[in-house]
Amino acid sequence: MSKIIAVANQKGGVGKTTTAISLASALIKQGKRVLLIDFDPQGSLTIGLGCHDTATLENTSATLLVDSINEEAVQPEQYINHSGTIPFIPGNIMLSSVEVQLVNVIGREMVLKEALEPFRVLYDYIIIDCMPSLGFLTINALTAADSVIIPVQAHFLGAKGLEDFSATLRKVKKINPSLIIDGILITMYNKQLNFSKGIVQAIKDTYGETIRVFDTKIPISIRAAETAALGQSILDYSPNNPVAIAYQEFTKELFANV
Repeated sequence: MSKIIAVANQKGGVGKTTTAISLASALIKQGKRVLLIDFDPQGSLTIGLGCHDTATLENTSATLLVDSINEEAVQPEQYINHSGTIPFIPGNIMLSSVEVQLVNVIGREMVLKEALEPFRVLYDYIIIDCMPSLGFLTINALTAADSVIIPVQAHFLGAKGLEDFSATLRKVKKINPSLIIDGILITMYNKQLNFSKGIVQAIKDTYGETIRVFDTKIPISIRAAETAALGQSILDYSPNNPVAIAYQEFTKELFANV
């Protein structure tokens, strides 16, 4: 039975997609069976894995949700894209319309959880790249997940947004009491700036006693941004890049006590 990990934060531009892809890549290099799910209408993960024309995709995470809502039998392979090194369920703008449909669905928070049951026997890890919001899609992902990783940019506004997200997590745990917060991952970190160091310390001071703050910090890098256009993870594109090395260290730290 797989472990489902949500990579979530209601703020955009904090490195959720890069974290999801890099974690999946690091786990695959360890011989694990991993499935990525793009649960963002913007389709950033799908684009980052080489599918640039997301609008034409037929079998997506939106399709999976609709089929689950309509109580149709879910056959995992019809949704999974195997075009690259990491299997994934694509996402596109259709997720936005499905989110509206969820409003009127009984048990709307549980739709993704139920849809993913047939996938759990096929993979060791299922990683969900969440959209930057606190709407029904994110709540569905957190309800389906066993744990959540919270990427936070080493910036004042990124740290400020943690307050709202923490409140959402408390509400979700009433629906999914077994949800574990893996921790806060600092991204886009510039070790030469005292400002970045100050933000990290502020996060530790505010949340460190209740939420783990990972020792590994993901450095800021232009090279990491290039990978989206190439459809590769940073670990494949530039394995010796500081970002790639940091994500490998983060993966070790994440599962150190497992």
